Amino acid sequence: MADGEYGFVCTLDGLPLPLPVNITINAADPGFTQGEPSDLTTLLSYTVAPTVIDLLPTLAPLAMLDAVDCTVSVAGGTPAAIEHTADGLPFAPVAMFDSDELTTAVTPAAEATEIGLSVTAFSATISGLPEDLVAGGEITLLAGEGGCTALEAVEGSGPFTFPVEAGTM
Repeated sequence: MADGEYGFVCTLDGLPLPLPVNITINAADPGFTQGEPSDLTTLLSYTVAPTVIDLLPTLAPLAMLDAVDCTVSVAGGTPAAIEHTADGLPFAPVAMFDSDELTTAVTPAAEATEIGLSVTAFSATISGLPEDLVAGGEITLLAGEGGCTALEAVEGSGPFTFPVEAGTM
């Protein structure tokens, strides 16, 4: 199991199947140095409810993943968080989505020996669902609230880390 993999599961009223959500952080090491900014490019891979995807083309052919908001916390440097957002991602025929690549200047703290990236918040709306199945035709997946478990590192995973070289004095 690679580092940087997080997940949670939603069990919502009216839906017979649990809806698992997995988020994977993808990034290349920019070569961090203490106290000096480096451009870090992150891309998040989302897998949302793969257990129900085969049902959607017939039940909800226009289903969309909307209002995606995912927070990646940065340990050992600034900024403290990187926000990934997305809207209007077609849900079928696959349950896998990639975020846009986001480049952020990250500056390691003067004493940092590593930068750690962790997914600490996730929410999304699945819209375009039949109203006789789901009231209002949409469901919200919000880690740690409602019928959703807390967001946690997938077993065997943890923060996605990069080494930080000592700065020049």
